[in-house]
Amino acid sequence: MVLLYGKAMVLVSLFALAGILAGLLLHRIISSYLEGAISGTVCLAIVGVYAGAIILAITAPTMQTAVVILILIALTAILTPLVKIKLASKDLKSLHDENICRYRELVESNPENLAAHSMLAKELYSSGRIDEAIGILEGLVERNPSDYGDARFLHKLTRERDERNS
Repeated sequence: MVLLYGKAMVLVSLFALAGILAGLLLHRIISSYLEGAISGTVCLAIVGVYAGAIILAITAPTMQTAVVILILIALTAILTPLVKIKLASKDLKSLHDENICRYRELVESNPENLAAHSMLAKELYSSGRIDEAIGILEGLVERNPSDYGDARFLHKLTRERDERNS
């Protein structure tokens, strides 16, 4: 009797933990849908899979099966944000690359557009291309020495590059 009670408490605790983790994941998934990061179809599919997994765990023929399903739900809930972070960093790199192309086109079409030069340097820096950004900023500061913003940014990047190289 005591052993059965102990097993039931373990199972209830696992259900509670899996429910909390799955709830957090579902919250993230629904938030991603509301932000436009995923489609409604994908959102519904993920919610359906989780609902099905929880129903499977509840109706599992053995406690071991239920525990395995709950552990898989918990692991998925824990690992999904890590995958999302990795995907977001790829999206961010792609966004930087697109912006760099746009600013290069602006600079080529209108070399006197100093703001485009400045934005190109900032975008290059954001994408980790410090040396290229420094080259552009050096040209900007030479053409417009009274722009203290670009001069400060150049100083900052030069210091970062020197620290990286030493």
